[in-house]
Amino acid sequence: MPDEATSLIIRECSTAPELTHLYLDASSNIVIMDASGACQAFDGRNGSPLGPCVAPEALFPEMGAEQEPPDGKILSNAWPLGDGRWLGWANEHEGGGRDGSAWLYEPIPCRWIELPRAHHHQMWHATGLPSGGFASLGINSNIGALVIWATPDDPEIITIPRGPGDKEAGLVELTDCSLLVWPFKDDGSAALLSRSNCKRGIWKISVLPSSQGVVGAISILSHYGPPRLVTWTRDGEVRLWMTEYLPAPLSHKSSRTGKAVPTAHHLNRVV
Repeated sequence: MPDEATSLIIRECSTAPELTHLYLDASSNIVIMDASGACQAFDGRNGSPLGPCVAPEALFPEMGAEQEPPDGKILSNAWPLGDGRWLGWANEHEGGGRDGSAWLYEPIPCRWIELPRAHHHQMWHATGLPSGGFASLGINSNIGALVIWATPDDPEIITIPRGPGDKEAGLVELTDCSLLVWPFKDDGSAALLSRSNCKRGIWKISVLPSSQGVVGAISILSHYGPPRLVTWTRDGEVRLWMTEYLPAPLSHKSSRTGKAVPTAHHLNRVV
């Protein structure tokens, strides 16, 4: 179990979980809206309950407004990156093979551009990064891989233990530009990754204890120190994380040579 100072459960798991939506109000408090539209607010600093609330219409999450990728390319899956850009993955072997190609759609000049190979043989998830560029999560040569794309021709590969992946994989950039990635370990745990200031290509990795089953996350800007982080699971558990109290990070080396660096694969030593 995580230390009490590391995380706080603000909503317990449910034996019959229902659809819920999480978002932040104008004061960066956590609002949990259930399927009926009823809202409960919690303090974004310490998770204390603030009672029922009425969410302004502008804060309601968009529901049922699925985006469709532009035409022009047959893809197995695609994810919007913002500003009209999309990242798509094409499985090139019928029957679920692991060799594929990644494609970036640029609204100007309105075409799909193939990205360099040596990134993913399967792609689980991708998103645009508020700090710039985009990131993708999947498998590289049977090893999990997080790829940071500063530019389309400069993929930085971070080897991770191969988790269950697939449709429940995700990644979120926090307000300090660190990345929450799930699943990260083989048991489905999530991890927080941040760049090390001491050396190019070195990342600091902190695994979140008891974070199996995470399906979504929100970063909260803190004016009092490191950012807060809220995660929720498929079973309905909502947890507030105090990132400054996470376990001491391990260091891990990334690669830009087209191959994932197979060191610290199960995070049992520092490289």
